[in-house]
Amino acid sequence: MRRKIAPLQEKYGNDSPEMQALWQEMREIDEENKKAVIAMIEEHGWPGKSMVGPQASSAAFLVIQHIPQEEKEIMEKYLPLLREAANNGEAEKSQLALMEDRVLMYNGKPQLYGSQLKMNNETGQYELHPIEDEANVDKRREEMDMEPLADYVKRFGLEYNPPKQ
Repeated sequence: MRRKIAPLQEKYGNDSPEMQALWQEMREIDEENKKAVIAMIEEHGWPGKSMVGPQASSAAFLVIQHIPQEEKEIMEKYLPLLREAANNGEAEKSQLALMEDRVLMYNGKPQLYGSQLKMNNETGQYELHPIEDEANVDKRREEMDMEPLADYVKRFGLEYNPPKQ
């Protein structure tokens, strides 16, 4: 579903009926997936690679990662389980970085890894959510097996110039 966002935004605009229909369909699917993944986590713990395989583990992460801000307490509840799984090699460190950044952003704090973008309502363009200690962001990204920030944001059509140290 999320792969449809950019092409539809480009073709019809962010406030179009087509985009509104996509957002609604995505919310419905996300809600169903959220219920199923939460039930699984509550019964079995974080669905690590050795439990469900790497693809299903990644899918479970994505379901929790895409919980809306108004339900951030769910993400906050499961973040320690993901942290433990990442530390034990049962989840990707990059997934942990993404969720840590999302929780920080949802709580109005600067992110650590530069993984979260936000829409600038004035320009209609995506931009990075503020980054804590931005001069060292690529060092932190490397520790989490992530590519340099400049390479990451290119995928979103952005250019990133690291701050001068």
